[in-house]
Amino acid sequence: MKKQSIAETLIYQRKLKGLSQEQLAEKTRVTVRTIQRLEKAEVTPHLKTVKMLAAALEIEVDDLLQLDNPGNEAIQQKWLLLMHSAPFLGFVLPFMNILLPLFLWIHKREDNPVYEQHGRAVINFQLTMTLMFILAFIALLTIEGFGFLFFLAVLPYAVIVMLSNIVAVLHNKGCRYPLAIPFLKMNKAGIVGTVTLLCVLGLTDLIVAKPAFATPPNQPVNSISNEQLADFSKALDALRQQKHIPGLAVAIVADQQLRWSDGFGSSHFDTGDGNSYRKATADTPFWIASVTKPLLALLFLKLAEQDIVNLDKPINDMPGWQNFCGWLAQSTIIFGQDLRCNEKISIRNVLNHNVNGQPGTAFLYNPIMYSRLSRYLEYLHGNPVNAAEQGHNVMAQLMQKYILGPAAMERTTAGQWQSEKASVFFDMAQGYQYSDGRYAKLLRPDRHFAGGAGIVSTVNDLARFDIAFDTGAIASTAVMQTVFEPAKAPDGTALPYAFGWYVQHYNGEKLIWHGGWDEDAGFSALYLKIPGRNLTFIILANSEGMWWGNPLDKAQVENSPFAQVFLKHFVFTDN
Repeated sequence: MKKQSIAETLIYQRKLKGLSQEQLAEKTRVTVRTIQRLEKAEVTPHLKTVKMLAAALEIEVDDLLQLDNPGNEAIQQKWLLLMHSAPFLGFVLPFMNILLPLFLWIHKREDNPVYEQHGRAVINFQLTMTLMFILAFIALLTIEGFGFLFFLAVLPYAVIVMLSNIVAVLHNKGCRYPLAIPFLKMNKAGIVGTVTLLCVLGLTDLIVAKPAFATPPNQPVNSISNEQLADFSKALDALRQQKHIPGLAVAIVADQQLRWSDGFGSSHFDTGDGNSYRKATADTPFWIASVTKPLLALLFLKLAEQDIVNLDKPINDMPGWQNFCGWLAQSTIIFGQDLRCNEKISIRNVLNHNVNGQPGTAFLYNPIMYSRLSRYLEYLHGNPVNAAEQGHNVMAQLMQKYILGPAAMERTTAGQWQSEKASVFFDMAQGYQYSDGRYAKLLRPDRHFAGGAGIVSTVNDLARFDIAFDTGAIASTAVMQTVFEPAKAPDGTALPYAFGWYVQHYNGEKLIWHGGWDEDAGFSALYLKIPGRNLTFIILANSEGMWWGNPLDKAQVENSPFAQVFLKHFVFTDN
């Protein structure tokens, strides 16, 4: 899809905020004439102008600054290639692997945020590898056996990562430097403290003759063979066809690395409406339905950590609560069962599905309550609660800021109104219903981000989330210690749900998971983690055929045929 120009984006964002050109000029030091010329694409703005406009519109600079000129794109790519390839000079001249990228970063970072981002990544990685090389050299001199292996591993690892990023820049201008310490995000004390700590830890490991980067306890290295994956693929595709699912996308994460991902069947095929066949791939966006909840609950935990949200405050305070709750409690909908509207129902209760009956005492899956959380965020931000139903609402903006952006989930949207991610909307798989030997195309779930559902994503992006989540890249230690801790009944019994995740034990393994099912739109999903094996299984489908009917008051993922085929091939291999 063609990228929006700066002019188109500026007009869209200005009108989205309900501002005239004159009002926008008043909020900035940019003249009305300049704004008019920008919106007519008569001039190319300076970065300073873009920053002032972005601040006034309360958006990120990247939301406005999109290169759509092929010549500019080519120049940008050349600068990025120079940034990523310059460190190779360090193999000839000491420390030039740091100094040259640092010079380029200082010189170009004000020109475009992409130079700022890539330059930081390169410098952080080179500083980290230099430190690693020093530790490896010490190990070589002091530890027989391991020291030699450690020394041999550092240099090839650095070269492979550097080359892969050059290829990535040529392909999609992306970059990823695993293990890099974010030195350029720290203050001076932070940098000194980090380096000192690493040196102390490295020397301690040398003294006790243990590898500095040994696998943590209970985190075994997974050896998944290609033969296992081939057998699993066949079994999975056979199950797909048996369940009449048009298309599947699958990913397996092992030891915080994407081990394998693929697509089966079709994301679109002709059902008489003239649409052409399209193969499902690991980058095909799917409506993930209730698999949204783990991401949403993590967002609330992060907001609570920053005192933006108080999880113990009652959702009852929200305007319109009594009307909504009264209606639901008196309806025949099962989620209104024994709903006590005059009792305090906290945000924590909602996130743990402990709202029915005496709040906080029992588990009953209640997606309707989850979907009120978007209204609660509008209320906290001083907006009318029905603003949640408008476009890119507050919840969607916060999800992008705190989760999707930091996890580099570029093929994921919170709701379907992110203009900069319009391609995800247009590439999204079509949902189908199978009945009497025929497939029927269902209406696209063109919805705002409510909370219980609303995210469109790919298995590769969800794998990125899983890796960022498990490595602590998007959540603090305090949040990670909370997120999988189930709520407890009054007698101390652990309930089967914890902040967006079902938690259960099966055949001696702890299983953490969430399913997704939307029969009206024609989608189903499963996100399954086996923490004792450091394994994650993610699968998305464009029909409801993957859903197994999990009870509303229990966690029984073992009844899912798709979970079973995964567990059989990679967990309970001796059974």
